[in-house]
Amino acid sequence: MQSNKNSKYLDLNFAFKELGDKRCVLLGAAPVKNLDFINNFLHESDFIICVDGGLNLQNKLKFKVDLIVGDMDSKTSKLPKSNDIVFLNKEKDETDMMAAAKQGLSKGFDKFAILAGVGGRLDHTYANFCTLNFLAKNGANAILADEYNRAFILLEGFKILFDTFAKNTAKYVSIFPFGCKFCQVTGEGFKYRLDDAIKIFIHESRGISNEITDERARLSADKGTALVFSSSDQAFY
Repeated sequence: MQSNKNSKYLDLNFAFKELGDKRCVLLGAAPVKNLDFINNFLHESDFIICVDGGLNLQNKLKFKVDLIVGDMDSKTSKLPKSNDIVFLNKEKDETDMMAAAKQGLSKGFDKFAILAGVGGRLDHTYANFCTLNFLAKNGANAILADEYNRAFILLEGFKILFDTFAKNTAKYVSIFPFGCKFCQVTGEGFKYRLDDAIKIFIHESRGISNEITDERARLSADKGTALVFSSSDQAFY
């Protein structure tokens, strides 16, 4: 957990189902080109929340949906007969995805994955990054994932290890400040050196497309909050 003061390392290995961690998976309404990606990601132990239009995926999933959250303004499939539905007002001060994340937190989960959260409306995609930030600031490890990318928040004072022998490592790592004027990062094992407390400002794209060159690379957020993308030319799943 990012809130754990005894451990400054952010662990995202929970993203891989064979590790057996109990995860809360939030299924959004963004277009899904390859449903195999989602089914390959999911595990029978996951707690799956369909977020509004994410309900349209329920009949195509390998596993049972545990909860439905939304104002139901973007669903096209029939609402199932179930008590496990949280109806939201259409006029509110947060997205359905944010409300679903709060439901997951209230149930005690501290590991989250947002799927079908990228694409379609750009404003909703950006809002999903805000949900990542909310989860991180509330002590959860969280990723937003599609076939080729994983995004996560690295809070000030936290580090992450990229291991080239593990599945959780991609070729490219991109870093941007999030919710702050700049983030200052330090890293080892990258093509473009980060070993001198590099500042990345919100008005520039300096942090794009760095590459991991060592067997193990480390990245730390010394100041500010960093939105980090781990990307690959080949599908993860």
